[in-house]
Amino acid sequence: MSDYPDTQLYIDGRWQNASDGRSIDVVNPATGLGIGAVAWAGRADLDAALAAAERGFALWSQTSAYERARIMRRAADLLRERAPRSGGS
Repeated sequence: MSDYPDTQLYIDGRWQNASDGRSIDVVNPATGLGIGAVAWAGRADLDAALAAAERGFALWSQTSAYERARIMRRAADLLRERAPRSGGS
């Protein structure tokens, strides 16, 4: 394998492997060689992700529009700060 990162599932605020350990190999189509793996979400992983999303939605929907805007602006600021700079505009 190469520098391609093995990818985990992001569920309920943390990165994790598939609960049953399954993954899908990522293959470079130019060479046919494996370059990494992606976690394969099974039913248990999907159920956990859905439960986390429902909890997150309940919390977010109780947050005022003003506070949600503040959070989203801060997230945008962080993305801009961390984004690689290009030589263009």
